[in-house]
Amino acid sequence: GMIVAFFPCLGALNWLNIPFSGLGSIIAAIALATGKEQSKGGAIAGLICCVIAIFLGIIRLIIGVGVLPEPTPRVEEATILLVEDDAIVLFVNKTRLERLGYKVITATSGEMALDIFERHAPDIQLVISDILMPGISGMELFTRLKRQKPDVKMVLATGYSIGHEDENLLNQGIAALIQKPFSREQLAEVVRETLQKSG
Repeated sequence: GMIVAFFPCLGALNWLNIPFSGLGSIIAAIALATGKEQSKGGAIAGLICCVIAIFLGIIRLIIGVGVLPEPTPRVEEATILLVEDDAIVLFVNKTRLERLGYKVITATSGEMALDIFERHAPDIQLVISDILMPGISGMELFTRLKRQKPDVKMVLATGYSIGHEDENLLNQGIAALIQKPFSREQLAEVVRETLQKSG
């Protein structure tokens, strides 16, 4: 009864990039479908492990672990303040940035970001913020951060298409805009180019 549970557990090890682990999930699925394995307990355990393997595969795809080629490494050591009110988006992009080698401080609101920046402004080289958030918006956050650090670099993320009207934001000092949803390659490129800008 443990055989059918064992193979899909190997499938879960795809997270660790262990070779042939995906084959185990396929074998277990065939065993379940054909009824060659009669142990009810083992079958249930196998199904649970298959679900776990699929879930880990989805997370790998979202984060980009071992699925796509690695983006170009960071150009310098940097600490980034990441501001996002959506917990899942915050987690995904924090993971992406950390895999690029950046140190990341997170905030789930503009108010929290202001508090963090007030205490760590000298150590923060870049701020990435959603443009629309409850309370303090991304643009208002930028205005208030500039009072503490006039040369602060900030990237605003927006769910709307970026058009000519957004040039006004760039004219006000926003370093860059990035349209959501964005890939880890797009994020890596925007961060790298922004950090390379002088001023």
